[in-house]
Amino acid sequence: MADWVTPKTDWTANDYFNLDPDYIRIKGNIQYIKDFSTKMYADFPVITMGDFTIDGFPADTFLNNIVDNVTALENNLFKPPQDDSMSRYVGGGNGWDYKQLNIIESNISRLHDAMVGQWNCLKQMPFTMGTGVDEL
Repeated sequence: MADWVTPKTDWTANDYFNLDPDYIRIKGNIQYIKDFSTKMYADFPVITMGDFTIDGFPADTFLNNIVDNVTALENNLFKPPQDDSMSRYVGGGNGWDYKQLNIIESNISRLHDAMVGQWNCLKQMPFTMGTGVDEL
């Protein structure tokens, strides 16, 4: 399972989106929530998010895969009521601005918190399995 990295939810107009660490963080956090959710929910598909470089950067695929995967998490797990609508990229249009990045990463953060909260609320039955012998 990927490691959880606290999302950046304080993007400003002066910030730049970088493949590393920003894309790596978002991609890893989406995978973390997906992997974590299988402890409680049936598995479901998400779009594979590739490793990109600035050369030959496929803006529409890259940006829309993130939005589509966060939407898949919301649709298959739980959509926190505070989540905002994310914009998909339209070819030839502008990429995301800092407002969209704040929405995406805030939605991811709320999904994470909801999954952890659900996990922590599950009742667990204490039991031990064994032969009653301390050592085998």
